[in-house]
Amino acid sequence: TEKMKKALKARPFTDDDLRGIFDTVFETILFESHNVTHTVDSIYRYFRSISYEIRDTDQKCFKLEAPAQLVAMHLQGPNIIHQVKLNMALYRPKSGTSNQSSMRFPVALGIKGRSLYLSCVHNGQQPVLQLEEADILKDVDGAELERFIFYKVENESTAQFESAAHRGWYICTSPQNNQPVSVTNRLGEVFITNYFLTQ
Repeated sequence: TEKMKKALKARPFTDDDLRGIFDTVFETILFESHNVTHTVDSIYRYFRSISYEIRDTDQKCFKLEAPAQLVAMHLQGPNIIHQVKLNMALYRPKSGTSNQSSMRFPVALGIKGRSLYLSCVHNGQQPVLQLEEADILKDVDGAELERFIFYKVENESTAQFESAAHRGWYICTSPQNNQPVSVTNRLGEVFITNYFLTQ
């Protein structure tokens, strides 16, 4: 009887026993690590839209002419009905930027009542301003659609619009009447780059 008790006495269950069970039940799985880069900072997050009347500091309005070109001209009396209103889509500043502290806000500028938006593209030797048919009242991927984004730079009672795709180039008007709205990188010289905005 004493021998049977000794034979039946169990040895302590150890970690090695547990590892042995796991090795039997589970197969070894190999994991591959892939580096994935998300370009979060290239996304402009849509916030809201506001409609504005726009005039340069010479009191010229924007007028849409066929086929799709903006001109700046003095409009008075019954001709004021031809004045273009801008539908300004506002976007939140990208993370890690200081745009908000320096009063610079990303916006897209559309013609109210139409699916036409201003864009700044490179054509030949320098950037040009054009109107494109688009629907961008949503988040904008800067990698593909940054040509539609402008930084609204507030200066006391006026605002400037700098191209996000071509930094240093601003939406401008000619001092002469009935000339195309364009872009310039020469501030404070011939072209007008400051605008009054009224809702």
